[in-house]
Parts: sequence; C-alpha cells; structure tokens
Amino acid sequence: MSTLHHRDAHLQSVWTPLTLDESTKAWLEAAAPAWWRGFLVAPLQWLGFNGPDIDALLGTGRMHVLSAGHCATLLGPYLPHVVPEGGGAAAVGGGAAATAPKADAHTLSVLDIGAGSGEVTQALASGLQQAQHVQQATGPREVQVTATDSSAACVRALNAKGFQGVHCDSIDASDERFAAPGQFHVVACLNVLDRCREPRALLWDALRLCADGGLLVFALVLPWDDFVEVGGVQQKPAEPLPMGRYRCGDGPGLEACLGGFLRNVLGVLPGATGDGPLVPQGTLTLRSVSRVPYLAEGDLFAPMYWLPNAIVVCSKGGKLVDAM
Repeated sequence: MSTLHHRDAHLQSVWTPLTLDESTKAWLEAAAPAWWRGFLVAPLQWLGFNGPDIDALLGTGRMHVLSAGHCATLLGPYLPHVVPEGGGAAAVGGGAAATAPKADAHTLSVLDIGAGSGEVTQALASGLQQAQHVQQATGPREVQVTATDSSAACVRALNAKGFQGVHCDSIDASDERFAAPGQFHVVACLNVLDRCREPRALLWDALRLCADGGLLVFALVLPWDDFVEVGGVQQKPAEPLPMGRYRCGDGPGLEACLGGFLRNVLGVLPGATGDGPLVPQGTLTLRSVSRVPYLAEGDLFAPMYWLPNAIVVCSKGGKLVDAM
C-alpha cells in the first residue's frame, strides 16, 4: 500500500506512505463475497435499478478506500484550527500561507460527493474526529457530514448511518442547498470524477463549495478510464477531463497518470500540456499524495475486487476566476 515505484521528484516532498493498519485488516477479514448477488442483478436491472442501487438494497459490495486512521494521518495536519470564542481568522495547520475558513468553534463541515452507501464516508468522518486539529480545550468538534448520491437507495443508506444524505445529480449553484460558496471545510470527491457525466462542472462546484483554507480530497483509479453508466451501458462523459495520453490502455502507469492529473487538471505541479491546467495555478496547494488499493466485496465471480487508487489532498488558497 505504501509505495510508488518511481516517484516523480515533485511528489517526493508530499508523498505520505500508508500501511496496512488494524482497521483495514479487520475489514479484509470481515469481507464476504455475496455469491447469491448475481442471481438478483438481472431482474433488478430490468426493474430499472443500477449497480449502486442494487448494492444499497441488498447490502452487498461494501467498499474500502481509507481507514479512519489513514484519514486522520492525511488530513489532520492541514485541518483549520478552531476559531477562538469571539471570532477572528483561523490559522491553517501545516504552515499554509492562505487564510483558513472562519470555522464554527463547535463544528467541522464536510461534503462527501457521490458517497454511495456511506462505508467510506464513515471512515472519513471517524478519521476527522480522530485528527489532532479537530480537538479543542472543551472536547472534540462535531463533524457534520453532508453526503450526496444520485441513487435514492444509497441516500436512504446514508441517512440510516446518521449523515445528511442528499439525493441529487449535481451540486451546482442552481440547487439552493449548494448555492452558498465556501460552506464546507472539507470536500471529498472519492472515485467520482471518472464516473460522472460532467466531471469539469463537478470539479468546479467542489472548488466553489470548499472554503478558502479548506481541504479537497480526491481518490482516483489510475490509469484513467472515465465513463458513466446509463441503464447498464457505459458512455463517455459529456465533458471529459484533459487527461490526454494518461488513459487506460495508453501505456503510462499509475505514477505517470497521477502526474498528468496533478499537472493538467489540478494545476498543482508545473509542466501542464495542451492549453494549460484546467484549474488555474495558485488556486490549490498540493499537501499529500498516497497510494492505496480500492477494495470491494466480491460475488459469484470473484471473492474480492480491487483497483489501484491514488489519494490526493489539496488545500484551497486562491480565488476562482473562471468557470471551467
């Protein structure tokens, strides 16, 4: 879990190795393939349910990306400190130059985009609660999580886990729930950008909703293979991200593809190709990069599924000047 084989020189200073911790071991030991799921998929698809709907309804396909301990390690050093009673600008952990959001002294607001049934969201929320910078003199701040998904069945599962589940296809400003900019201290976009119809708009809205000084967390399956599932059919997104030659089947491995995403999409490394980075340079600061397996419980065909996952943590420190 902990290494990239040929690290780019620009990534070395932010590389954060993650190990197989006890929580991940426990998840692996408890994971059980739902061999019977395959017999129910076809009739449920005929009724109009997609993969996430089916797994949420049946309680199958549980996923694991990061443990709570991993989340605390990656995000803790960069979370905004508590605002003292009486207000004032908060400082950002890790020596960031940007001004942190004026955080509520009692809460830390989190947005998890495309959260599915919420297994990964639970680890994120627990990790943020554990993180050192979430603590204050009177005790831990409450982590308040808003979790979105386009599946009604997944949203019911999210609400059952105690999150504020929101059933929506987008988080743009036309939805009054997401109209106010800068309302979240942490915005997570975990394995979503490669599975949505309009990833550019989604990325723009994630940036807009993150407070200055807040954190954005991305999980990416690499090499890049973007599509959206519609009625069981894979379709290309309407506005693909500028990943160029870093797509699945083009040859480059995980590290090269990660570098392409950081340069051409987020603009946090020099050397963007084409028309330059999608996100203007200076908008985000790269804080950490890690590699983990993206795990999912198996079925009749395999005891478990996994994909190589890169984890990217950035802090937002600049004004957005253009729509993407």
